Amino acid sequence: MSFDYDQNIAIFISFLEHQPSLFSPADYGELEKLIDSLPDDNEVISREISTWYENKPEILDVQIKLMSIESYERTPGSKKGNVPPSNPNINKKALENAIKRSNLKHYNQNPSVET
Repeated sequence: MSFDYDQNIAIFISFLEHQPSLFSPADYGELEKLIDSLPDDNEVISREISTWYENKPEILDVQIKLMSIESYERTPGSKKGNVPPSNPNINKKALENAIKRSNLKHYNQNPSVET
């Protein structure tokens, strides 16, 4: 199975948007600093977020499950999943925006938590 950088970022963005409670305020701060320091290069971004979530067991488990679901959705005999082609809108800015939206959503659900 080949690793698709855009797909990894897209799944991570979806994860941020749908499960913000798994991220702590510190996680959001780390992610913002990390992404801010990276070039707008999906291969680099994908590698760095993968390295980041390797140290976060709950996040890693969900990301691996989501990646596995995507990789199994294939046409028999095909090497590619039945997923849409790479989205040109999956980039650094999209990830930055997803982190901000997720952080805001998490904060709104848990107003007593300081960011």
